[in-house]
Amino acid sequence: MVRVVGFLSILASATLAVIVVGGGSAGSIIASRLSVNSHVSVLVIEGGPSHENEVDLTIPYIYPRTFHSRFDWNFTTVPQPNLNNRTPIYPRGHVLGGSSSINGMTLNRAPASDWDKIATHTGDRSFRWENMLKYIKKNEGFNRPPNTLEYANSYDPSVHGFNADKI
Repeated sequence: MVRVVGFLSILASATLAVIVVGGGSAGSIIASRLSVNSHVSVLVIEGGPSHENEVDLTIPYIYPRTFHSRFDWNFTTVPQPNLNNRTPIYPRGHVLGGSSSINGMTLNRAPASDWDKIATHTGDRSFRWENMLKYIKKNEGFNRPPNTLEYANSYDPSVHGFNADKI
């Protein structure tokens, strides 16, 4: 069970087994997996506010409103010589959920060939596509498009997960 509470109330009343620093995608997943064991108490510390009930974080395509807001660390890059030394914004999430909370609800995942390159480069076959696919599917709650001619052959169901919201 995950709940958002005030930081001081937790510290005053809990004995913690694990403290996860950062409530972005990775930190939240680690905390979730650790908390499956009811004997392990987990605290997630996030520098930004909660994402709950925030319209700008839940409606796709209005996510640019989160840039330069309380949900963004407000980073910029170093001067870019090929951009006349401009310093573009580099949005990074300062909110529970991290940068995944300010990305417009998009999901970009590497193709099979990239996973296989990682496996070859590291010498670790567990990174091969056929080994990673089950974890990718577990993470995904893909919504099938309507069964119309317009969407015919537009996706391959064998590489998508459909039940992430039921985990």
